[in-house]
Amino acid sequence: MLRTLQLYIFREMGKTFALTLLGLTAVLSMGGGVLNMIRLDEVTLQELLKLMTLVLPVAATLTLPVATMYSAAATYGRLAADNELTACRSSGINILSLLWPTVLLSLVSAVITFGCLNFLIPNLVRNLDEIVAADLETIIRQRLNNPGQALPGLSRYRLYTEASEIRTEGKNSHITLTGVVFMEMGDDEVVRVGTASPVDFLIDRSAGRPRLSGMMNNVRYYDRKNDDFMEVHQFELPTAEVPFALPQRIKFLNLPDLYYFRNKPAEWVDVREAFESFRLNVGRAMAYSHLVKGLEHGGTVTLKVPGGTYELRRDEASKPGAVQVQPDGSLLAAGLVVVERQGRESRTFSAERATIEIAPADSLAACQVLIDLYENVLAPDFGQPPQAVRPRESLRLKPAEIPAEVVSAVAKLDDAALLSSQLSVSGDVRIREKRLELLDEIDGTVRKITGVLHQRFSFTASVFALGLLAAALGILFSQSQLLVSVGISMIPGALVLVTILMGKQLTEKAGTGLIGLGIMWGGLALVAALDGWLLLRKVRR
Repeated sequence: MLRTLQLYIFREMGKTFALTLLGLTAVLSMGGGVLNMIRLDEVTLQELLKLMTLVLPVAATLTLPVATMYSAAATYGRLAADNELTACRSSGINILSLLWPTVLLSLVSAVITFGCLNFLIPNLVRNLDEIVAADLETIIRQRLNNPGQALPGLSRYRLYTEASEIRTEGKNSHITLTGVVFMEMGDDEVVRVGTASPVDFLIDRSAGRPRLSGMMNNVRYYDRKNDDFMEVHQFELPTAEVPFALPQRIKFLNLPDLYYFRNKPAEWVDVREAFESFRLNVGRAMAYSHLVKGLEHGGTVTLKVPGGTYELRRDEASKPGAVQVQPDGSLLAAGLVVVERQGRESRTFSAERATIEIAPADSLAACQVLIDLYENVLAPDFGQPPQAVRPRESLRLKPAEIPAEVVSAVAKLDDAALLSSQLSVSGDVRIREKRLELLDEIDGTVRKITGVLHQRFSFTASVFALGLLAAALGILFSQSQLLVSVGISMIPGALVLVTILMGKQLTEKAGTGLIGLGIMWGGLALVAALDGWLLLRKVRR
C-alpha cells in the first residue's frame, strides 16, 4: 500500500514538474537573449536552431529548481487540502515516508543541475564560435561605424574615418580608409594625435588565424610628450594576430578545469596575459637601463635598423649625467650622435637634444626604439659631411630594433624570476607597481575560481533542500490554490539565491573571502535546519 501511495504521489508530482519545466524553459529561452539576437544580428533559421542548443540547457538549469519546488508545494498542498494526508495518518502511515518521491525528484534535479553547470554548459560555450562563426569584416565595419573603438588586435590606436571601403580577394580582404583622424595610446594616456589619408589595412588569412596589418600614408601628428608637430610620408602599423574566438571566462569553465586553474592560476589566460604584459614592461625597463649604461659611460650602443645599424654615443663635450630618465620611462639625452651604417656607407646625425622611446608592442621583439632629434639637427645624406647641410629643428629617425641581448635575457626569465625582488629593474617605481598589479591578478583569479566552485556546489545542494522545504510548507498550509503554491515555492528559493549571489561577490573580493563563503553556505544551512524542524516537529505530528 505504501509503495502504491508513493508511486501515486510521484506520478502527480511528475506531471506538474514536467509541465512547469517545459513552460518556464520555453519562456526563458524565447523571451530572452535569442529574440534579441534575431533582431540585432538577423541570424538564419539554421543558426537559430544551433543557438537553441546553448540556450535551452542554460534555461533548464535555472528552471529545474523552480519546477521542483513548485511541483512539490502544489502536489502536497493539494493532498493536504483534500484530506488525503489525514487519511494516511489515520491509517498509521508515517507522513515522512510519503516524502520519498520529493527526495527522489529533488535528487534527480540536483544531479542534472550539477551536470549542466559543470559540464554541459561549459562545453557548449567553449564551442560557441563554431555555432555562429565570427565575421571579421563585419566586426571591423561595426567598429568603424562607432568612432573611438579600437580595431581587433590594434588596441593602441583609435581611428575616426570619413569613409571606408572593404574589398575581398579570395580569403584576404583589403580595407581603405580616407580622411582619418587617429589617437595613439601609451601605457596610461594619449601620446600622439594626428591625421592620415589614406590608411590601408590587410586581413591576411593565408596562415590560418587572421592577421591584421596596416599602413598610414601622409601622416601629420602632434607629439604630446615632446610638444612638437611632425610629418612622415608613411607609418607602418604593427601586424597583429586577431583573436576571433569567444574569450575564455572563469564562469564558463568545466569542473576539472576549475580545479586545475585554481591549483595553477599562472596558466589561466588572463593571468598569462598579465605575466606577458609584465614581462614586456620588464623588457622595456631593461632596454632603457641598457641604453643608459651604454651612453652614460662614454660607450657606444649599437641598434639594428633595416639594412644596417645605428651607433649611438654622446658628444664628447657632453657632461656626465646628460642622459635623464623621464617620468614615463623614456630617455632625454643631450648631445646625442647617431652614426648610421648601410653596408660600406655611413652618415652621422647630431643634435643638441634627443629623446629615446621604446614604443609598446605585443611582444618585446616587436618593440621599436624611436629616436627623435631636436635643436640644430644635422642630417646629411650618405657620403655628405654634416657641415654641408643646414640645421633643422627636429627629425625622427627610422625605428630601430631592441638590443638582441636584452630580448634574450628577458626570454630566459621564468615566472618566479619575474616576480623576484632580485630582478635587476625591481627598483623601478613603475615595475614595482606593475608587479603588485600582477600579484593582485593572481590572487583575484584564485578568489574568482573559489567563488564559482562554491556557487555551483551550493546552488546544486539548494535544489535538494528547497524541494523538501516546499513539500513541507505545502503540507502545513494545506492550500491547493495556484498562487499560494507559487508563493510558497518562490520565497525560500529567492532568499537562498540572494545569499548565494551575495556570498559569491564577497568571496571574490580581497579581505572578505571567508565572510562570503559563510554567507553562501550559511543561507543553505538555515534552509536545511528549517527542513529538519518543519518535518520532525510539524509534519510528523
